[in-house]
Amino acid sequence: MMNARTVLLILCFMALFSTYCFGNSVDKLSTGLCAKDATIGCLRDNFDNLYRDDYSLFWEILRNAANKAAQCEYLEDTTAFLTLVKLEKGNAEVNEFFSRAIEQLCIEKTKCFFNALLGLDSPTRVLIFHKLRTPLFVDESEIDRVFLEARSNEKYNKLSDSYFVEKKLGK
Repeated sequence: MMNARTVLLILCFMALFSTYCFGNSVDKLSTGLCAKDATIGCLRDNFDNLYRDDYSLFWEILRNAANKAAQCEYLEDTTAFLTLVKLEKGNAEVNEFFSRAIEQLCIEKTKCFFNALLGLDSPTRVLIFHKLRTPLFVDESEIDRVFLEARSNEKYNKLSDSYFVEKKLGK
């Protein structure tokens, strides 16, 4: 049988080992990308790395941003969400998510969508127009109708013209 010192030594070693293992996993959870700052800004700054390293947090932040954009309570939320489209870089899953969100915004929250488009730079608008000219979830004619109706609004007619120019260039 083991003496008391050996048992005590083994128990101390196990306690130290457990503390080391559990301590490191807690540190990883609390210091991971965006763990302490789960915002759209952190997502924007760490888009690819967060998708790769913390898939569930990536989607939590992205869905939250899309929901805020769709609520249209604050124009800045919608504009900030739309700027993320330039970060997708061919990721089919993210592309599908953005397509659905952007198409729904265009059809269901048209005024909010157009006001947010006005706050974007031209290259980002072009990316959004590219998505809208080949929609995945909404009939193309519905989107065309929204942009045709926008032509009668002086504030949005240039956006409408740009959309149809991009659509023509893409075909």
